[in-house]
Amino acid sequence: MSDHNQTPVSGLKRDERRMTAVIICGGLGTRAYPLTRDSPKALIEVAGRPLIRHVMDLFATYGVERFVLAAGHRARLLHAWARSTPRDWSVEVVDTDVSAGTGTRLAACLDIVGETFFATYTDGIANINLRDLLALHRQNGRGGTITVVPMPVQYGVVEIKDDAVIEFSEKPVLDDLWINAGYFAFDRTLFARYFADDLERSVLPQMAAAGELSVYRHRGFWRSVDTVKDQVEVDALLRNDDRPTFAEGGGSCHGRPG
Repeated sequence: MSDHNQTPVSGLKRDERRMTAVIICGGLGTRAYPLTRDSPKALIEVAGRPLIRHVMDLFATYGVERFVLAAGHRARLLHAWARSTPRDWSVEVVDTDVSAGTGTRLAACLDIVGETFFATYTDGIANINLRDLLALHRQNGRGGTITVVPMPVQYGVVEIKDDAVIEFSEKPVLDDLWINAGYFAFDRTLFARYFADDLERSVLPQMAAAGELSVYRHRGFWRSVDTVKDQVEVDALLRNDDRPTFAEGGGSCHGRPG
């Protein structure tokens, strides 16, 4: 999705570039079977590169090159793959156990991240502006910030008036409904306070109820590779060079969260 030698996007301060990005990549990936039968979902390839490398490239474009991979399923393969990443990257693989939930996987990494850290999943390919995400996180003074995208509809929509078909819309995006795009900024102390095994069903709702969760709206490129069908579609999309441009943050919004 991007080359490592791409010029970093300006805007992140030197201390911000030393932040850690924790990537949750330990699930069984059952919806992507059989691609995940012998491999972690993170290493499924699209456009000739593992999913996780596309995600890491986004952070590296902003100068963030410290990564913690919260592994579980086939962790041994992630350990081996991590040795192939660029030498100037710091990549640590933490085996958080196959049965751990997403909240537990993040919590297992808290001792090796800074006061504020990024977090994401392994399957969201996007051109999210990390500079703006972090700026909003610090400006609002809440301990957590979640990136959301307008909700895409999986099917084509038929507009009807009386008994007549007026118009067809192929997989429209609902601008008034937002979904979790899977890119976060967290303060370590707050995350530890609201620890639970499930990030999506427990940790985030607790933060929201306490008024500690901000929202960053992203209308640019975003695709989640959650199934074999997603892998085929995104692979074709990126091979056709319809890919996100990090510096501009443009593009169209597609997909659904993993």
